[in-house]
Amino acid sequence: MDAAARAELDALRLRAYGPSPDIADDCRAVERLVELEELALPAARMPEPGILASAPASGLPPDGAVVDGPRDAAPSDARVVGVLPAGESPRRRRSRWHIALVAAVAIVALPLGVAAAARTSAQPAVSSAAAGAIPAGVREALAFVRHPQADKLIEVRIDGSFGDYVDLPIGDDVPVFPVEGLMTWVEPLGDYYGWKLWIAGARGAIENENCMLLDGDGTMRADCVSTALKTQGGLLLSVPYAELAPEDRPEVMTADQSLGFWWGPDGVVTILLSPTPPD
Repeated sequence: MDAAARAELDALRLRAYGPSPDIADDCRAVERLVELEELALPAARMPEPGILASAPASGLPPDGAVVDGPRDAAPSDARVVGVLPAGESPRRRRSRWHIALVAAVAIVALPLGVAAAARTSAQPAVSSAAAGAIPAGVREALAFVRHPQADKLIEVRIDGSFGDYVDLPIGDDVPVFPVEGLMTWVEPLGDYYGWKLWIAGARGAIENENCMLLDGDGTMRADCVSTALKTQGGLLLSVPYAELAPEDRPEVMTADQSLGFWWGPDGVVTILLSPTPPD
């Protein structure tokens, strides 16, 4: 996607999800938004016929088959969002899951810290012993997300339907995640501020894992955590100000901030600005 298309997409996102949305009655603008959102998604190459025939030997069912048994690594808690045209076949719905995603991207102007304060004000104080029991990665992620100066930019609400399927695209477009076990599914969520966002699930050596990866034209940032830690809010990736191209930075971003991507317990990937944590 070139710079002009990126600017057009940002403008349409603002019209659709900003504080004063006005795109609902503009059919051409809605169609263009869907078109650009599809272009922002990395191309996923489909397997050649016969490749998946050997999938059962590797522990993976054929494409589209329902996975029996526990699926802890899949985002089963994420609700299905958006409304698809009546009469579409299941395969057609499957191929257009990201349009449902487009319908649910929300741009919010309120700081996360205000919402977090409202949620926690009515809760009893947490003892220092209990706080010490929280894993370090979870504490660091929540400190970034709940910082009083954090500003939420975008919420990417995930279509939970793909959690019931194995979806492992084949090709050079699919990045390599830092897992030791078997990948069970991979999904691209689009291009945000110059970074392609991916989420995935895997069978880890000890327990199932959820993963998130950012691809900035070859510069990768990725992390995988157990599903238990992800449920606690411990899956966060951040990009400092200096590592964002000037044309990709949010207009309100300052040099002391980082751009964060947080896959929260509610199945939503929140993109936000927050002060860069000290080293």
